[in-house]
Amino acid sequence: MKTWVRSSTEISSNNKMQKETCHPSLITFAVVADTCDCLLAQAGQAEREGCCYALAQRMILKEFGHCLAKIVESM
Repeated sequence: MKTWVRSSTEISSNNKMQKETCHPSLITFAVVADTCDCLLAQAGQAEREGCCYALAQRMILKEFGHCLAKIVESM
C-alpha cells in the first residue's frame, strides 16, 4: 500500500535535488497579479451569466490553464 505522507528527510532531500537540477525561475508579482485579475474576470463573467458552480469552476480552471501556458512559453 502506497503512503502519501513523506518524512521530513525525504522532503528535505527532494528540495536539495530540485535546487541542484532545476533552473531558477522567478514569477514576478506583476505576473501573479495579472493571473489573479484574469481569474477574477472569468469568475465575474460566470456570475453574470448565471453559471452553475461546476461550470464556473471549469471556466476559471480553463483560464488558469491559459495563464500557465503563457507563463511557461515566456520562460
